Amino acid sequence: MKFRALVVVLLAIMFLTQTLTATGAPSKNSQTAALVIISMPEGATVSISNQSGVWYTPVNITLFPDVKGGEYKITISKEGYPTAIAIINLTPRDVKIIKVDLEGLRAAFGENATVEFNEAPYESIKGGHASSWVGCGGMSFSPLREPPMNVLKPSSGDRYFLLIPNNTPIQTPGCIVLTRIYFHGEDGYSIVSSFPYFSSYIPPMATIVVNSTPKDAKVYVFDHHISAEWFTPMTLRVPVIKEPVNNVTLYYPDFERRADGKVVQKVITRNISIISPFDTYRIKVAYGNYALETMIKPAPGETMTLNVEFETLRKAFEVVPMNGTLNIYTDPKNAALMIKDSSGEIVARGYAPMRLSLPPGEYTITASKYRAGANVARVYVASNTSKSVTLHLSQKQAVLKLNVFPANATVLVNGARRGEGIERLVLKAGDYVITFRAPGFLEHKERIILHPGDTKVLNVTLTPLPT
Repeated sequence: MKFRALVVVLLAIMFLTQTLTATGAPSKNSQTAALVIISMPEGATVSISNQSGVWYTPVNITLFPDVKGGEYKITISKEGYPTAIAIINLTPRDVKIIKVDLEGLRAAFGENATVEFNEAPYESIKGGHASSWVGCGGMSFSPLREPPMNVLKPSSGDRYFLLIPNNTPIQTPGCIVLTRIYFHGEDGYSIVSSFPYFSSYIPPMATIVVNSTPKDAKVYVFDHHISAEWFTPMTLRVPVIKEPVNNVTLYYPDFERRADGKVVQKVITRNISIISPFDTYRIKVAYGNYALETMIKPAPGETMTLNVEFETLRKAFEVVPMNGTLNIYTDPKNAALMIKDSSGEIVARGYAPMRLSLPPGEYTITASKYRAGANVARVYVASNTSKSVTLHLSQKQAVLKLNVFPANATVLVNGARRGEGIERLVLKAGDYVITFRAPGFLEHKERIILHPGDTKVLNVTLTPLPT
């Protein structure tokens, strides 16, 4: 509550003070956009991609986006606190407010985390993935490029993923695995795996558990994500190599045929000159418009758990467009008003004239008055602008013709039952939700806008219930 109260005060102060302008020449037809950035505590450093200069919160920054819009990456940082990154699109006349509670983020996720807001949401759809058996109770997935390592998923026992760094012997269920990965160009690679029966060094392991609320968030390890598998909850088994290890000896079984024709077993010895330290893992968890990235450094034998509460993240880091103003008038005056957003949710009711502060977007206004009639209008409210609209009421009715299968379906208008097998509705102008129900079929809803004098046809085929 303290942080939100400060936001209101700071906004008032900042718009009474001089605006700071980002370096960069405006295009011929450009108009300015603005960023309002507020942090708790104040004094965080702000940098913007493709812009020179550094700013400090609280700040109001003027930018010159292209008329078609452009993407900006805003980084907000302060020593001893997490780093916040916002990736947003700005078009001329946009005003967007970035509010970040660095203290709340530090309390929830630690000072070394990086949190991200991206207006283009992360997809969380689990896709298919082809896997191939490699033996020793594991399946091979696409390798990580940087740092190079392979991923094994044991085929039995507890569900987890095993990370195998390049040229490092790792004990898997059933055998020791040594992987060498060779990359060819951007996408090509080849993997050579061998299975020594003895290694003079096998690194100790640790466990990393990744959880989130809600679950099914995407998990990235060193920016790598496996589409079919890496979603929360997820468990990783990882090597912990604290110091360089020199001259590791590997023994492999082999056979040779002697001159007398007998086959005898022999041992092949191979050597790894050095295994470099490897004990820190970069984990990123993403859901919707938000992501959290942190470095995890477990001790040998330790189980570390990363829990990401996305609602906590969302409340502490918000990017919102500045509202626009909508003024609504009717002729005659004092008509009843209902305003819905683009999803059909009612955002306001009242009587004309009405003045509203609304987030940018499309809205539908329905006006009606006894004996004067009704009307409906769709308007777009832009950020940081004022728009006025007058609805002239009319007693003309609208006609909605219905072609429905099955023909005896029950029809509801805005939740009120109108009957069965209806082929024609006469309605006053307005914003309606028409619902169709029939035994053995899924319910179907259609939103329709009717103006005075309209005649519209609605064709609906209900979907049978799954068997």
